[in-house]
Amino acid sequence: LEFLYKLYHLLLLPCFVINRDQNFDPLRPFLELQTIRENIGKHIPVITLSHNPDTAEELKSYTCDLILSGHTHGGSIKIPFIGSAFPYYKKLITSLPNKYKSYFPYTNYLNVVDHIEWVEGIHKIDRLGDNNEKNILYVSSGVGSHESGFRIFCPPEINVFTI
Repeated sequence: LEFLYKLYHLLLLPCFVINRDQNFDPLRPFLELQTIRENIGKHIPVITLSHNPDTAEELKSYTCDLILSGHTHGGSIKIPFIGSAFPYYKKLITSLPNKYKSYFPYTNYLNVVDHIEWVEGIHKIDRLGDNNEKNILYVSSGVGSHESGFRIFCPPEINVFTI
């Protein structure tokens, strides 16, 4: 960590990037984030990369200037002029009696994220303890698809961020 901090000053990078990978020790990135923030100060932006946008919920206790996520493929199916069909489909399926749920396809995807409101786009997430401060979450719909292999009215995207 100290090496990265010194490397930052050597290269004069405009920000510090943290990869939040859920396949490894789940607490390690948060401990790193706290230590990094203490060492670099609040004037250096911190960008967190996380596959699943639900990580933004866990990061409410930390100052993350930008959280970049994916995982949801933008919901794969969009209703023109409304947005992702995923929240509506989830509401429909969860309202049905269990005996009818097996007749509907793709019900195994309903728990892919806890926060269906974060299925795509940019979101401002309130930080715990900071009344006015927010973490910014951007969820890309990416270029892939779920196992179903289709996207309807949900064009793929490749995002370029200039810092």
